[in-house]
Amino acid sequence: MRASPLLKLLIPVLGIASQCIACSIVDTASPTRIGTSFRVRAQDGQAPVPGLPVIADSGDGGSRRAITDKQGMAFFHDVPPGRYHVHADHDAGFPHSVPVEVSPREPAMVTVPLKWPSQKPVTVRSIGGILHINNHVGPGQPVLSVEVLEGRSGRKLKSSHSDESGAFDAGPVAPGLYFLNLEGSPRWGQISGLILVAVDPAAKRETLDMELTWSSCGLSYVDRTDCDRRDVQIGKAGGYVSDASGASFANANIFLLDSRGVVVQQTRTDIRGDFKLAEAPSGTYELLVQSTGFISSRSGVQIKGEDAVPAPSRLHVRLEFGRCSVARND
Repeated sequence: MRASPLLKLLIPVLGIASQCIACSIVDTASPTRIGTSFRVRAQDGQAPVPGLPVIADSGDGGSRRAITDKQGMAFFHDVPPGRYHVHADHDAGFPHSVPVEVSPREPAMVTVPLKWPSQKPVTVRSIGGILHINNHVGPGQPVLSVEVLEGRSGRKLKSSHSDESGAFDAGPVAPGLYFLNLEGSPRWGQISGLILVAVDPAAKRETLDMELTWSSCGLSYVDRTDCDRRDVQIGKAGGYVSDASGASFANANIFLLDSRGVVVQQTRTDIRGDFKLAEAPSGTYELLVQSTGFISSRSGVQIKGEDAVPAPSRLHVRLEFGRCSVARND
């Protein structure tokens, strides 16, 4: 049986840090052998990260916690022997996790490097905007609670809620680094996760416009203003959907939405990744292609009269994980 597109994408790069909610990027080398006292250096590029809670997690319910000092160093003492994953207390995307093996026979005060944060923040002038839930189609999406956390400490500063259109406004905050802690309970199950945001008065974007999706690895998101949302044409042969590797994508959901976000047509891709849509009345539509865990593809479609499917070329939609999906006419 062929591995699913999501599984094929995750296997080469991800390991699961025990007791973590989401998948983590784990160093593929053998665990670093260290003594029962050691230190962790947290860095953002070359800059030290002070005030960051760091956890050494054994995976069996035992863990140690320390906070980095001004030099970005977190110190651990008298840690019981065994294997641990060292990671930040909070991060967005796929957190960096370092496997270590603690033994009293190894040297003390070995320095373990830790990258934080794991991805670049979305930079805006204020914390507000639109949160689009990937698995929801049409108006009236589930409401999400939005907590604003101080970037390094993870301390809760304020809270807000999105409305049924996904809009929210957390109010004014000082320039700096923040996490948005999202929580919600839509029909398909509990959802939660963190988005990393930098507030900068000189940022090009005023607010957020995020596409959110959840999988067994937690929350994945992209800033929709970074995505290519060019208009496409739907030929009479329909189109096809693939994953990032070019493999056909079966059972992807295809929706044609009117200007109000109401579903006009709906279908799925077959085992070859192909799909077809019947002719629709003239007008402007949105073509939405989605699958759980992948970033949705959203494109404008203009249909005119009886010539509803004029495109001679075939539409190709490539669904991506953790970055913008793309729809283009081949």
